[in-house]
Amino acid sequence: MYASSAIAARWLSVSDPGGAAEGDLDGGREWTPEALDDEWAELLAALPNVDEDRIHAALLGGVPDAKRPRVWLEFSGAAQAMAARPTLYADLLEQVAASSASGRAETAVHSQIENDLRRTQVDRSARGASSRGERAGGSRSGGEGTGGEGTGGESDESEALGALRRVLRAFAAFSPSVSYVQGMNFIASGLLSQLDEAEAAFWMLTLVVAERRVGHFSPTMRGNAVDCHVLGALSRADCPHLAERLEALDVTVPLLATRWFLCLWVSVLPHASLLRVWDALFTLGPSATMQVALACMRVIRVPLLAASDVGQALGGAKESLRATDGGALLRTALLDVPRLSAADLAAWRTRGQQKASEEASSLEALRRSRARGSSQDAAR
Repeated sequence: MYASSAIAARWLSVSDPGGAAEGDLDGGREWTPEALDDEWAELLAALPNVDEDRIHAALLGGVPDAKRPRVWLEFSGAAQAMAARPTLYADLLEQVAASSASGRAETAVHSQIENDLRRTQVDRSARGASSRGERAGGSRSGGEGTGGEGTGGESDESEALGALRRVLRAFAAFSPSVSYVQGMNFIASGLLSQLDEAEAAFWMLTLVVAERRVGHFSPTMRGNAVDCHVLGALSRADCPHLAERLEALDVTVPLLATRWFLCLWVSVLPHASLLRVWDALFTLGPSATMQVALACMRVIRVPLLAASDVGQALGGAKESLRATDGGALLRTALLDVPRLSAADLAAWRTRGQQKASEEASSLEALRRSRARGSSQDAAR
């Protein structure tokens, strides 16, 4: 079992994050808006040489709304990627428009995107959803690739949907091997609600899919299976009683956490709490995702332990997260959950890969056995 491994013991031995006392992280201070704004300005100016404890302390205070777009882009590396390929988004929009005009468009992909657009809650006040957000693409592609919508007379919601459509189609053209997978629509919509330009949302989505959620959007969703195994192992080490209760209820970690990882907590947390979580994910890197997931497991511990069946467990977990304050959740993730290093997370994922491979092999063997049985029955 993972919980008995040396890495689990080492992880649990970290009694306070990064060896720093809680007071060292937040200083017991109440941030004023001015002080918090100045602190993030200094952190941005100091990139990439910023002390992680200082970032944690600033995150506990919160990211000012006006600075959030730049913080996400600069800390995540998306700004650098966008600067390195300044015409890519516009080129992709032209490619999509030309394919649509010639009838060579990936109609199945575009149809799936259209179906999911109708199911995606769009923030009508989205910064990057309006035509002004199409800095690169709008001037070269005009209204092409927007499903026939213009920009001048559109409602806020139509503009937001148009920007979401363009971002998703551009990503599908950019990464044909991944193309479009459900879940991307929710992430892209959340990005568009905060970023000033759709081009920036495209680059952030690319970062999430290619670097932060590797394998989660593949046909097998192998990355999701691996991360669920890792979360299950860490949760068992963190709270053995909860793991035992989940086994008794036949509630698996994927039942609880698949959507957390695939949609990055969109529609799982209240919007304000979601933004606080994304502040951490985009400034701290991949390990933060697992620490937030562990914090969520702590949040839902009480209703899970009190549940008498699967329905109560899942319903209680959902309601607890829907009522979660983002600041409290971040304090749990950054101060209470032992900090995961990149090396330790890689080690956990190696073990998760092994478990996922074993499960996949078992399922394939079961499928073949059933297929042989069906063939034999048909031959009788």
